Amino acid sequence: MAQARWTYLGNGRKNEIGIYHGDESGHVLIYCNQNVVAIDFNMKDSKTYSFMVGYRLLELHIKKTGDQFEYELDDKDTKMPIDEKLETQLFWKDFMTSLIIGIGIGILVFLMYQWLVH
Repeated sequence: MAQARWTYLGNGRKNEIGIYHGDESGHVLIYCNQNVVAIDFNMKDSKTYSFMVGYRLLELHIKKTGDQFEYELDDKDTKMPIDEKLETQLFWKDFMTSLIIGIGIGILVFLMYQWLVH
């Protein structure tokens, strides 16, 4: 069974992308961060698979050369300015949520301390 794996830095984190390709069966399984992205059965010729990681379009090319297969991962760079704005908004939303939860826990601890002291 042929296997290939890439580490793709995008969407604000490391993403592990990999492929399993059965030698005899031709079955293909493509995954990203332990989530199955595509399954194809009896794939014995060249083919391209497209999938999204965050706001990025990636293409995994399987090229048949003779009896062997070559695997290549391409970033199609479809990121648009609106996507960057959305990512920034999501970052600040997550940051503010964490900050509010932290302040709430801090106030709760302070109140419990005051209650125990008196």
